[in-house]
Amino acid sequence: MSANEQARNLMMRQNQLVKNRQQSMLTRSAEEVGLDPTEVRVSRDRASGSMS
Repeated sequence: MSANEQARNLMMRQNQLVKNRQQSMLTRSAEEVGLDPTEVRVSRDRASGSMS
């Protein structure tokens, strides 16, 4: 595996970890305020402009 492939895989893995962490935080916050967590799921792709 080339250095570029390794870097790309590392970046993709890190991005997935960030997405999972953000989704967990969103779900916990929704539960705290009494919302149904299944209704607050947001695709990061659609919201990536506002989330950095």
